Amino acid sequence: MGGVAIGAAIAGENVGGIIGAMIPVGIGAFVHIGFWTTMVFAVLERTGSDAPMPEWDVDQLPELHTKSVVIGDVIATVVLAAVLAGSVVWDRVIGWGSDQVHVLADDLWPVAATALFLGLALTIVVALLALRAGRWTLPLAVANAAIALIFLVGSLMLIWQNQMLDPEFTALWADLPAGVDTGVNVLLSLVFAGSLIASIPDPFVKAIRAARTTTPSQP
Repeated sequence: MGGVAIGAAIAGENVGGIIGAMIPVGIGAFVHIGFWTTMVFAVLERTGSDAPMPEWDVDQLPELHTKSVVIGDVIATVVLAAVLAGSVVWDRVIGWGSDQVHVLADDLWPVAATALFLGLALTIVVALLALRAGRWTLPLAVANAAIALIFLVGSLMLIWQNQMLDPEFTALWADLPAGVDTGVNVLLSLVFAGSLIASIPDPFVKAIRAARTTTPSQP
């Protein structure tokens, strides 16, 4: 999908055309993955293959634990936030590569950068509160989703207003067709949208499961 986006951008397509070209590619990929995987197992089953398939029963299910938040999840959140914050500071102070290229625009400092650090700190606080409670709750899941959505909206605004990337960095592809800028914006939008939206459902699922396990059944 990323390759199609870049190709459509170089061909001069607008944003709608780029997204329209990406959708059938993504659908086709999912269809092929589902179809051929199902086909292989269907053939193995109907031909009596002796492929080593492990047997399974309900007794193999893991025991249900009331604590849905473990210390490893919190450590991963803290480490990821620290790496992201450190990368932003590194980009600002040092830069990347032998030429010390800065990827992020200087205008992001101090307002947008401070907002980023504050959002990362709030993400850590939410994770710590979930750890303290021993489970995700709906208020904590809502707070996590709100932080992710605020990040997403702010990121998309900066991307499409061409205020996120440093002009010296974008100059690296200045000689390419003008549509490349649009393709880069589309790819950045997909990365931010995919990563942030993907972080929203899991806390809600865990909160609902935890609520079901802690609610006494009615006689």
